[in-house]
Amino acid sequence: MKRSTSLFIITVLLSACSAMPDSTATHSTAQAQTTDVSHGLQPNTTSQLNQEWQLTAVQGVDYQGRSVATLDLTDPAKASAHAGCNTLMFGISNIHDNTLHISSVASTRMACPDMRLEQILGQVLPTLTHYKVSATDLILSNSQGQALYFKAVK
Repeated sequence: MKRSTSLFIITVLLSACSAMPDSTATHSTAQAQTTDVSHGLQPNTTSQLNQEWQLTAVQGVDYQGRSVATLDLTDPAKASAHAGCNTLMFGISNIHDNTLHISSVASTRMACPDMRLEQILGQVLPTLTHYKVSATDLILSNSQGQALYFKAVK
């Protein structure tokens, strides 16, 4: 079990370390408002959360088309995110209507050349309290206006 977990983590890390975000691409608030309408997000269904998601945008940087970060919510109580180098682990509970609670985030501690995305995710994830979900899109947000945008992994 430990060996297969280690192999999985190594595979994710090797594939993710080569992908770097284009810092000139942005995901503005106006685009974010359009996203809610254009993606056809419907009233939330918690069962729609229970899948794997790929990050498309965070903190104004567009990551669409790059396989840099994934969010595994197949078991919300044992959720994880993989972002470049390390694995972030946390639990999601109290999922009601459009709200949720994310527990403390723990992380593996490997040193990597560029850990900006992991640091952002580690800081933002515990503050997220709201979600909007459809079959293909997920938005996690907080009351300060910060949001993470994801596409369903097929």
